[in-house]
Order: sequence, then C-alpha cells, then structure tokens
Amino acid sequence: MKRLAIITAMALLISLTLFGCGKSDSVVGEWTITSIIKADGTQQSYENYCTDNGIDASKAQAVYNFEEDGKFGATVLGIKLEGTYTIDDTKISAVINGNTTEFEFDADKDTLTSKDSKTGISSVLTRTN
Repeated sequence: MKRLAIITAMALLISLTLFGCGKSDSVVGEWTITSIIKADGTQQSYENYCTDNGIDASKAQAVYNFEEDGKFGATVLGIKLEGTYTIDDTKISAVINGNTTEFEFDADKDTLTSKDSKTGISSVLTRTN
C-alpha cells in the first residue's frame, strides 16, 4: 500500500506538470511516462519500475495532453486535472492549482523529463501521438 501511495504521489506530481510521433519542436500533443531514472542514474521502463515496487503499471497509467493555447489536461489514476503551461526555450513550467512543476524538453529525443527534488527520481515522458 505504501508503494502504491509513492507511485500515486509521483504520478500526481508529474500531472502537475503536464505536456502536449516523430521529432517535433513543440510539446503540443499527448504524452505518457515511459521510463524512470533513479537517483543513482540507472534507468528502467516505467512498467518495470512499477513492477519492482509492487504496483500494477496499468493502474498507474497517466496521460498528459498539451494544447497550443497553453492549456493542458491530464488523467492520472483516473483523476482528471487541468492547468496551464509556459515554455522558455527548453524549460517548461506547468501549473495546476498553484503548484508548479518544471520539465526539460529534448526536441532531438522528443522527450520531457522532470526530476523530483525530494527523491532524486526523474520521470521521462514520450509523445504518444
């Protein structure tokens, strides 16, 4: 149960930072978490990370949608969230209910990465459409 709470909290944190196949210089579109980079630098798939922590990855699914007008929406563990985002070069700031999360956009890899300052764990999101 504690592991589910940790995964849920992590997914909610990321949902506070949501973003919009092929290479693109825009974050507009749909994104999901595909891998986790642990504090020690090792990377593993999100599915394997969930499995290692006793979580059913299909139940911990999170989908983020970024729109061209600076709005975004997310569904995390069945909870729908809405917010706004801004972009400054490769830095993306997403805000939901006054909480801000920072992402780094890598246009070459077409990924978004956010690091949890408390755990040192980074979530890597890839575009699904």
